[in-house]
Amino acid sequence: METRDRLTAEMTSRRQLAFRFIERYWATNNRSPSYGEIAAGIGADRDRAREAVKGLVRAGIVNQQPGVPRSITLPSREEAVLAALRREGWRINASLRELIPPILSPLPIPAALDHISDVEGWDSDGYRFDDRSQGDARD
Repeated sequence: METRDRLTAEMTSRRQLAFRFIERYWATNNRSPSYGEIAAGIGADRDRAREAVKGLVRAGIVNQQPGVPRSITLPSREEAVLAALRREGWRINASLRELIPPILSPLPIPAALDHISDVEGWDSDGYRFDDRSQGDARD
C-alpha cells in the first residue's frame, strides 16, 4: 500500500495497525499481504509484523495457515462475533447454535459489611423489628 500508518492516540498497538493494514490490503488487492508488506505498511520490521499477526491469530481476529505464505484471512462477521464472545467467557454450541453465558460467581460480602445483620434491632432481612410506627404486621 502507498500510505503508511503511524501510531496515534486512538491506535495504540502494532496489532491494531497490522489489522487495519490487513483489512485495507484485502479490500484493495483481494489477497493476503506478506509480512514484508505489513512491515512496510505499519513502519516496523518483519519480526514485529510477524509478532503482531501472531497476536491477531491468537485473539481470533484473523486466521492464518501455519507455514503457508500469504495465508492471512479475515474471519466472517459471524466468526468474529463468536471469537469475541469466547474471549469474554461465553461457551458456544455451534451445532445447536446455542450461546451459554459465562458463569460468574457471586461477589463476596466485604468483611466491613458482614456484621450488618447482627446489629441489634434489625432482623436478618434488614427490617427493623422494634419500629412500631411502620405498622409491621409481624407482632
